[in-house]
Amino acid sequence: MSRGTVILIIVALLVIGGAFFLSRSAHEVPTKQIEADVSRDANAH
Repeated sequence: MSRGTVILIIVALLVIGGAFFLSRSAHEVPTKQIEADVSRDANAH
């Protein structure tokens, strides 16, 4: 194999490995209901 092909394979493996690592470290955050006080005066323009 030529040198360019080897470098291309190494870069592709690094990108795939990085994407796998980032996908494993990401976790879902549970949704929380936010309740805020709404005054009638704040909505009147």
